[in-house]
Amino acid sequence: MPVDVLYFDYWTRGIRHFTKIDIDVKACGLNSLLVHLGSQRGEPLQNDQIISGVKCIDLAFYDNDLVEMLMAERPKVVLLLNNQTEDKIIIRACRHFGIKTIFLMHGVLTPQDKLDETAKLVDSAFGVTDRMSRIPKYLRLFRQYLNAAILARLRDVLDYEIYLYFARQALSPGGNLAGRWKYRDSCADLALVYSEDDKQLFCSCFGYREDQINVVGNYNLDDMHAVHQRHLTSASKGGSSKYLVYVENGFSDPKYTVTGWTEDLVADEVEGLADICGEFGYKLILKLHPSSDYSTLVERATDHANIETVLHCDLAELIAGADFVVGQSSSVLMMAVAVRKPVVILDLPPLELKITTYADRKMGVLVKSLDEFRTVLCEAHDGRLSFSGQSEVAERFIGPFDGKASSRISDIVISLSR
Repeated sequence: MPVDVLYFDYWTRGIRHFTKIDIDVKACGLNSLLVHLGSQRGEPLQNDQIISGVKCIDLAFYDNDLVEMLMAERPKVVLLLNNQTEDKIIIRACRHFGIKTIFLMHGVLTPQDKLDETAKLVDSAFGVTDRMSRIPKYLRLFRQYLNAAILARLRDVLDYEIYLYFARQALSPGGNLAGRWKYRDSCADLALVYSEDDKQLFCSCFGYREDQINVVGNYNLDDMHAVHQRHLTSASKGGSSKYLVYVENGFSDPKYTVTGWTEDLVADEVEGLADICGEFGYKLILKLHPSSDYSTLVERATDHANIETVLHCDLAELIAGADFVVGQSSSVLMMAVAVRKPVVILDLPPLELKITTYADRKMGVLVKSLDEFRTVLCEAHDGRLSFSGQSEVAERFIGPFDGKASSRISDIVISLSR
């Protein structure tokens, strides 16, 4: 059966990014498929899986060859979530095959003035041993990139950008990941972004033209909008929920640990916050990063009487019911900002704030010590703390917040698939 819409991701854990779009795609009689690299990232190798209603196939069943996969499936549209090596190969090959490509923004991006800082942070998670272990992978991808290039013209095998990209990847994987440099193959035919701020970033940093960018809003906030409206109109809303959500950012994940971060240090911070929460009658809910594979952090959090740990949950309900949301740089904090939920931004030594997206925009109260955190809870408890400042720039940062972002995305994907 021919594929109309092909989704591409690096594993199946991100299936939620496609599920709502896929419902609309199928409702229009179109066929879809998610191709992923799950077996390369520790997921069991399975063919023809159905996950949340979406058909999924591992790239391993195409001999791990992206060009071969595109030749076999010949989709009308490819929807991408990332801008890494594999995505660039797909974009290059799709240009030759006449396949439309769409980049779907799915998280908070680094501002232009923070690109170097973020690149260094990402580089710290890739040590020499880790980079050496990736050489076979990049040799395979280099060959595929050249194959994608020569689909158009044999002389394109000499395209300097391909060689420059891989040289920079060896020297600074964080630089490429953060978008420090522009490449022609970084630009899909269309980019769907959250807000006007993001549109400006895509033009200034990533090489997109204005006519290649649609501001659609943050589809991750659609459920948040519905839940928020329900909470506002619910007759049973009175009273405090008496819990805080700590949004863990994944920096201490054993797979890619950022320099200076460990599971024990994060556990120390969470335990200290939980103790203070208990003083004011709040439970601390530790929301783990969805891609994390923790052991020490989970064990220590489980042993603490005032900490509840969750990995997968209804995030919109969790955030909507919380008294405060605590974190550093996670895109989940956007959900709290969107509904004017009090946000506390942590900058507690030795886990200093690394990515300052929210702090720079003053979308929350910044605390630099446990004593300051205690003061925030005390002032909030007494009604002396105002969080009004975080609403001043929220609209431009978040984009349209009306519960219709997914529908706008689906309409665009479907129109390009016909």
